Amino acid sequence: MTLIRELIEIPTQVQDGDFVLKLTQGIGDASANETIDNYVVTDQLATAFDEALGLVASAVSDTASKAVYLQGSFGSGKSHFMAMLHLLLSHNTHARAKAELHGAVNKYSAVLDGKNFLLVPVHFLDAKSMEQKILGGYVGIIQASHPDATLPGVYLGDEIVSTELPSTRDQHGDEKFLELLNGTSGGDDEWGDYGSTWTTTSLEAALVAPATSDERENLVAAYIGAFRKGTVLESASSGRGYIDLDRGLAAISKHAQSLGYAGIVLFLDELILWLASNIGNLEFVHRESQKLTKLVEAQDAGRPVPIISFIARQRDLRDLVGANIAGEQQKSFADTLELQQGRFGEIKLASGNLPVVT
Repeated sequence: MTLIRELIEIPTQVQDGDFVLKLTQGIGDASANETIDNYVVTDQLATAFDEALGLVASAVSDTASKAVYLQGSFGSGKSHFMAMLHLLLSHNTHARAKAELHGAVNKYSAVLDGKNFLLVPVHFLDAKSMEQKILGGYVGIIQASHPDATLPGVYLGDEIVSTELPSTRDQHGDEKFLELLNGTSGGDDEWGDYGSTWTTTSLEAALVAPATSDERENLVAAYIGAFRKGTVLESASSGRGYIDLDRGLAAISKHAQSLGYAGIVLFLDELILWLASNIGNLEFVHRESQKLTKLVEAQDAGRPVPIISFIARQRDLRDLVGANIAGEQQKSFADTLELQQGRFGEIKLASGNLPVVT
């Protein structure tokens, strides 16, 4: 007699985390085939992939940035969906060979085949700001896939080092400039530790160092401490601050085009959950949620290739407004979210997929 344990593998222990895929883990070379083989494509999911690939194709055809929410309850497979979409857009032959996806893949092949996309998966739960995760995430992908390429000008330090610092240095002269930079001129020296040994030699070396090097970060942090104490950085001990998201998205669009990409695709996992988890800090959530609109609408029109964003959403932030925010703040926040709602599409991952997947 054949036993069930001889036909299927039955784990001795099961943890909740065993059913959760972290996007960045599901697309690696070692795990991609397993992600594809284990993925169950229902009729509803096939339609969702058709909508997702259609969004990318329309963004490329229109040269217009577009964004969509991936709406689904916990366990509905948002991260798995984005992992599969990432593999399809990277022209993974194993993913494209999945029979249930042939319809969607073939439908948009005339637009998407032969085009390369800069794919940026971002996990948001440990984020300090949208700039840090999106712009920093782009830089991380470039450093891994194009190690010899110059980096896009997304760092606040780039502007300081190229324009502001030389002007300030000329204004004060080297001796006084170094004195202020080192925090040795008296007064508040809270930032002095970051530049307490700056000399002409170390200054010149830091000015030509890569934007992500410790030397450049220390120089920018010391400069801000001495001359721009009001500047807010993601980390007070680092010079790795970023320019605003609007200009940063324009910068990475131009950079991606220079490398031959047809567009940038952002996979923003847990972004809405990240905002919801910080709902007690209304000022922070309001500031960061306003940036969502920048994904599709730009004051800086310099985006030569489109930026396409897929945003995992378990719960609409508008549902949290009434429960956690009162009075005029509630109305202002609700208006901001309503503005975004009309600019973003929605792809639903139905809970009805779960029994079939199981």
